Amino acid sequence: MSKATEPQQTPYLLPQGAYPVYMPKANDEIDLFELMATLWKKKGVILLVTFLTTTMAAGYAFTAKEQWTSEAIVTVPSAAAVSNLYAGYRLLSQDDKVVPISDIQNSVFKRFLDDSASYDNLARYLAETAYFKELVSGKTEKEKIQLLDNWVKQITIQPVDINAVDKVRVTLPADNASQAQQLLRQYLVQSSQQAVQQSYADLEQQIAAQKASLADAMMASRSVAEVRRQTEIADIESSLLIAEKAGITKPELSAGMELKQNNLFLLGSGPLSAMLQGIKTQPLVLSDKYYEQQTNLYSLEKYQPNSEKVLAFSYLKAASDPVTKDKPKKALILVLGALLGGIFGIVSAFLINAIEQRKLHG
Repeated sequence: MSKATEPQQTPYLLPQGAYPVYMPKANDEIDLFELMATLWKKKGVILLVTFLTTTMAAGYAFTAKEQWTSEAIVTVPSAAAVSNLYAGYRLLSQDDKVVPISDIQNSVFKRFLDDSASYDNLARYLAETAYFKELVSGKTEKEKIQLLDNWVKQITIQPVDINAVDKVRVTLPADNASQAQQLLRQYLVQSSQQAVQQSYADLEQQIAAQKASLADAMMASRSVAEVRRQTEIADIESSLLIAEKAGITKPELSAGMELKQNNLFLLGSGPLSAMLQGIKTQPLVLSDKYYEQQTNLYSLEKYQPNSEKVLAFSYLKAASDPVTKDKPKKALILVLGALLGGIFGIVSAFLINAIEQRKLHG
C-alpha cells in the first residue's frame, strides 16, 4: 500500500472552547513484547554488567575492614559496694542528719557517668591502648588524630530508657569481637576507679576540715575551762590569804549563811588550803559537748579509706562478646550489588539498542 492510499489518523477534537488532544500515533506506543525482545537480545550485556557490579560488591564485602561492637548495661552501685565510702560520710554527719546511702550511690554513679562520657577521658584511654598504637602504626600525626576522633565519636553512653536514667547502655566498637569486649571492660573499670578516687578525695578533704574544726573547738573548750580554773584558784588564794591574816583556821559560818565569793574566807585556812590543792591537781572540768567532740575526732582519725573495694557502678549486663559484626554486611552488599548490576545492565542494554537503531536508520 502506497503512502498516498495509507489511511491517515485524524485528531480527536473536543468541543469548542476546549484544548484539542491528539491521539498518539501507533508507532509511538510502547510495545512490551518489543522491550522484552530487546532485553533478551541484550541479555549478554545485562549479565556482564550484573556480574561486574556483583564482583565489585563481593570484593568490597570480603576485604572491607570489619567492625564489632561490645555492649554493657550499667546502673548505680550496690549498697555493699559503697559501704566504706558511706561509713566515712556518716562520721561527718552531725545532729543526727545522716546522709542516705542512696545519695552516695547516686553521687558516685553520676561521677562515673560524667568521667566515662568525657571526650578527653575517652581519647586519652584509647590512645594509650596497645590496640590503637598498632592500628595507627605508620600513619601520619594528622591521620592518627582523625582516626582517634572517629573512634571516640562511635562510642555511645546513653540511658536504656528515657524514664530510667539510672540504667545506661555503653557501646564500644573495634575490628574484632574479643578486642571490643576487652576494651569496653577495661574502660568501665578505669572510669570507675577514677570516679571512686575523686569521691574519696572529696571525702578526705571534708574529713580533714572536720578534724581541724573539732580540734579547734576542743582547744577552745579547754582554754575556757583553764581560764575558769585559774579564776577559781585566784579567788581561793585571795580568800586563803584573808583567812590566814584573820587567824581563821576552821569554818566560822553561821547557820543559814550563804557561802559567796566575798565570805569564802570564813571556811578557814585549813579547808581553803585543801580546796586549793584539789583544784590545782584535778583534771579540767569539761562539758559533755567536749567529750562528744573528742569521740567524733577519735572516730575520724581511726577511719581507714578503702577505695579498692568500692565500685562506681554495677552491671545489669556485663560487657558482651559480640556474636554478629556491624559491618560489612556481606549478604546485603552482594544483594545490592546484584540489584544495581541488573538495573545498570538493563539501562545499558536499552542505550546500546538505541544507538544501534540510530545507526541503522541513519
